[in-house]
Amino acid sequence: MLEDPASIHAKSPILSISPDSSLLDAINLMVARGVRRLRVARAGEYTFTTVDSIIRILSEMSKLFTDDRSLRQVRIGSTNLVEPPVVGGDYTIRDIAGVMLKSNVDFVVVTGREYDAIMTVVDIIDAIDEKELDEPALNYASRRYPMVKAGLKLIDAVKMMSSFRVRSVLVVDDEGNVLGAISSKQILKMVSNYGFNILGDDLESSVKPVRAFADPGSTLGTVAKLMRQTGSEIAVLNVGKHVLGIINEFGVLTGISGIDRQGMSMA
Repeated sequence: MLEDPASIHAKSPILSISPDSSLLDAINLMVARGVRRLRVARAGEYTFTTVDSIIRILSEMSKLFTDDRSLRQVRIGSTNLVEPPVVGGDYTIRDIAGVMLKSNVDFVVVTGREYDAIMTVVDIIDAIDEKELDEPALNYASRRYPMVKAGLKLIDAVKMMSSFRVRSVLVVDDEGNVLGAISSKQILKMVSNYGFNILGDDLESSVKPVRAFADPGSTLGTVAKLMRQTGSEIAVLNVGKHVLGIINEFGVLTGISGIDRQGMSMA
């Protein structure tokens, strides 16, 4: 599987939005179509807005007096856009995992087919055989994953996602016990449904259970399979209530590519 050409597994079509669309338009379209990224470009260009870049925008906007009018006034084409690597269909899955890590992105554009498509980190995790990743998962776990206290606001989770460049934060009680998690996709869905001011609400009512808990002795392949089966962006390696580490999608990429990604974070 790791040596399969990318053209077999690049499943995600490229969904576009006009550069003149508002930030709120982009949020609404991402939520409605269940995607993490939108192409914001004219013909022949590959520039994208992503869930992660919008989270950073929301974090910055929170420093000002902001309401839904601001979300409608900001043109998505004027924001910081991502230019992903463009690769040929003959690149292997292992090759693309390395390209993503080196470029600090979670997707590439794959050309050389009837139509150009996106290959994402989720596509890679879907494609691999768990037996190919037989190293201990703990070797690829973060031991300093961001956590927020249950008594804080949703905007505090947004700021932490932005600062640490992650897609989910764990929510813990005063004793450090994991209560659940909040993801960037949840944040965008709430803003789409209820407006910017929802970020001032307490986060505890929005916490979702962590669906991927794994034994610290598990292999990386086993954890990747668990993440795929549960649709999780992170997996918690734990013994009882004691969290030993967190595996995110880039931890899996590191195991696939063999590249040391210490200190790097998600773009």
